[in-house]
Amino acid sequence: MEKLSLFERVSLANQFRIRAKLEGDDHLSKFADILERGYVSLYPRVFEWIYDETPDAVGEEVQDIFTMYRALERAYEAGATPAAEAFHPRFDGFDGNHDPHFGIASFLIDDLNLWSEQKDRPRNSHSMATIGTYREMLKVWNDLGRPFPLTQDQVNQIAVGPSKK
Repeated sequence: MEKLSLFERVSLANQFRIRAKLEGDDHLSKFADILERGYVSLYPRVFEWIYDETPDAVGEEVQDIFTMYRALERAYEAGATPAAEAFHPRFDGFDGNHDPHFGIASFLIDDLNLWSEQKDRPRNSHSMATIGTYREMLKVWNDLGRPFPLTQDQVNQIAVGPSKK
């Protein structure tokens, strides 16, 4: 952890003191103590609840995947059927243990109430392979010009993917 400036330490300590009073949480006062006393080795404890930044590309990819699945879902509702050899005819989630897509996907659905059709779908695929599959499907959808609505032939092309053809 890098050192913080005096201004950063005072500002953050004050914020933690205010929150501790408002929330009645003495744990937050301990964070203020750490910052005020300059215990650099304990700074990671203060910031352990802050996640690493999620790259822009990951967020955009999640939204593209959800939009592609929205197109697939609408096609299924209109009578299209996925091919028997389809990768993932319905969204199966992202790997909750290893995939940065998982967190932002859950936030988009639960906190921002976007892609509501995914609300009751699985979130954790428990597989690192799903992102690769989604990328193959997304490549086909992008190559097709991101059509919406989809024809039966387009559904088959997307759901089967380039590596299964």
